[in-house]
Amino acid sequence: MKHKVLHLPKWFPNKFDLQNGIFVEKQICAVSDDYEQRVLSVFKDPDLASRVHVCQTTEANVTYCEISFKPFGNKILDVFMHGYLGLIYTFKYAKDVTLIHTHIMGRNVFIGWLVSLLKPVKLVHTEHWSLFINPEQWKSKSRIYKQCTVFLLKRIHKVLAVSEPLNKKLQQIYPKLNAEVIGNVISENPFSSIQKKHAFTFIHVSDLRDDIKNISGVIEAFSQFKKNTSSHAELCIVGDGEDREKLRQKAKGIPGIYFLGRQTNMEVYKSLNASHCLLLNSKRETFGMVILEAFSCGLPVICTKNGMSEYFVDQNSGYIIDQDNTDEFAKALEKMKTMYAQFTPEHLKEKAKPFSKVVIGDKIKHVYKQLINEV
Repeated sequence: MKHKVLHLPKWFPNKFDLQNGIFVEKQICAVSDDYEQRVLSVFKDPDLASRVHVCQTTEANVTYCEISFKPFGNKILDVFMHGYLGLIYTFKYAKDVTLIHTHIMGRNVFIGWLVSLLKPVKLVHTEHWSLFINPEQWKSKSRIYKQCTVFLLKRIHKVLAVSEPLNKKLQQIYPKLNAEVIGNVISENPFSSIQKKHAFTFIHVSDLRDDIKNISGVIEAFSQFKKNTSSHAELCIVGDGEDREKLRQKAKGIPGIYFLGRQTNMEVYKSLNASHCLLLNSKRETFGMVILEAFSCGLPVICTKNGMSEYFVDQNSGYIIDQDNTDEFAKALEKMKTMYAQFTPEHLKEKAKPFSKVVIGDKIKHVYKQLINEV
């Protein structure tokens, strides 16, 4: 009989945001052949007719338990309701599980720890959040939040950080942390015969958060590049978020910029395959999945020094530039268009293979086996 694992993610795809926590779902699916997975996600749904709605579906050995609730319109009540439902349904779905696996630090981890004590079962946690590598954001958190984070890190049996920089930051918060680095899963490119666009196409993919992703800088660099060259080129921006309209206004009047909106993971791969080069201008990244997704499609990248790009990008896969340097960025666009043929798709695709579903799945399975004393 397969062991059962209950997953409690802070972020997970739902009908309002199909990309929210997609990296968590990919990790879960990577171990579903050997373990029966249950995923419990709680989110607000203002369209509900009732106060609480429960939806349970099963696909490929993964049972998805979505608990949605109608918000009260009061932040305190909504937080209480979110936590209450998480606790109640975690107790329900933790029946006969072997492990509890939490994802991204939050109240979900506290609930997972509490239930793991009462069952009792081992608790494993995967951290993805850029909060921990952003000094300003971490500093802005309250003393109570920081103390609670340390409290929980002390009590987790195993912590998995998706990158070495993130692992180092977590070790600074709690030096005795039992942790190792296991990256995110990069899906295999599902397309092999999509024709490239006629115009040389740069593509940017992100949540449209300008304070983190600095999409304004991408638009400024593309605008300067267009002024310096007579050749036809396009910039496609994939994603949605709080700064969408601000960015649309900034791009207004600049020919060749297209906003494609939020896309499913499959649609993102289709857009990548039709493009020539990925642009990433982030101030910080905990992993940088889109870089490796671009590699899996045979695309070179131009990206800023953001803490992770230096681990993935070399002279044979793209260009790394300094942050907040529009001139350097624009020159990199010109250079990429001129030197594009030197970046071979075969080499780029090889760089994504260490993060395949099989490789990452085997690493997570080994951790599970250690925790349930099977190795």
